[in-house]
Amino acid sequence: MKRVLYVLCLVVLCLVLASCSLAPFNFNQAKENSKEASDGNNQFSSNPGDQQAIKEINAILKQENFKGTLYIKNHNKVLMNEAVGEKNYKGEQLGTESMFLIGSSQKFLTGIIVKKLEDKGLIDRNQLVSFYLPQFYGMNMTIKNLLMHRSGLMPYRMTKKYRGLDATVNTIAENGMNLSLYNTYHYNDANYIVLAKVIEQVTQKTYKENVYQYIINPLKLKRTGFYDDKLLQPFFAEGYRTKFMMKTPIKPFGLDQFDGAGNIYMSAADMVTLADAFYHNQLFSSQETNLMKTSIDDNVQPYRYGFNVKKNYLRLRGYFFNQEVICWFNNNLTIAMATNIAKPSKTKNNEQSVLKIYNILTHNKR
Repeated sequence: MKRVLYVLCLVVLCLVLASCSLAPFNFNQAKENSKEASDGNNQFSSNPGDQQAIKEINAILKQENFKGTLYIKNHNKVLMNEAVGEKNYKGEQLGTESMFLIGSSQKFLTGIIVKKLEDKGLIDRNQLVSFYLPQFYGMNMTIKNLLMHRSGLMPYRMTKKYRGLDATVNTIAENGMNLSLYNTYHYNDANYIVLAKVIEQVTQKTYKENVYQYIINPLKLKRTGFYDDKLLQPFFAEGYRTKFMMKTPIKPFGLDQFDGAGNIYMSAADMVTLADAFYHNQLFSSQETNLMKTSIDDNVQPYRYGFNVKKNYLRLRGYFFNQEVICWFNNNLTIAMATNIAKPSKTKNNEQSVLKIYNILTHNKR
């Protein structure tokens, strides 16, 4: 009899777990929480047309079985601030203030700081990197080459043999260049890791201190911080994968080697605040912002200063340890989507969802 009861209990437990995994999420469940999470400066839209757009967007998210956070600001009003899914493999729920590892989107922050230091005369983008960092002596590459991913540096691979930015940059210098890629666009984390060290060299402050000085503090970003910011860690989402109904965590490692290129966590709301501040000339003059968006010394390459220039919007995107953050923004519309269960083989799905959302809100339905 005891054995029968034991088996029945196991069956019931499996059914409960299955129902938790398969039950559809209500994408309106976070509406009240999202209003409470707003900083008070952003108004939520009550336009009937916007409400119809929200219904269409929710349909897309349900169709894609999206899990993560989504923040949309349209014509200076918050259209959506949603969170659905689990923050980690333990089953804790995501919230609108959950923070995600933004990966390569961090290069945008690094690019902003470099531009700030250019304006102060501390960095010359046409100067050789070796002028600032002697370990790169003999390598004919400039700060601009790093910003544009045209340096020819060998790609950097994280290791457990050492820790910290200094050791990482020394390794990048020792690895040298692939001369066949010099002055040719070739996306490479090493470029922005080296820029982080240049920032430290010219300011005599840590990269982290510069991020707080030029970005986090002025913009009052409450849910933006580094991987080792202990006070913010309770808000960190953790990448995980699910296989045979079992969740396995994806633990980040080597983040101390990615200053400048991928060791910051951010909420979707903070990402929107940053993107809006840049586009609406809160960080630089309108002339400087337009120059960064259009060309750099007559170089019309779409990638520069950590962002991509598209036909009608600017784009940020980062993927690291199963976490993906995407942000599209222009004068009227900013969309930030973040997830912590992005499979490497299916990361294009989220970008396609952002495209569909963009088309709904710009009435460019295809």
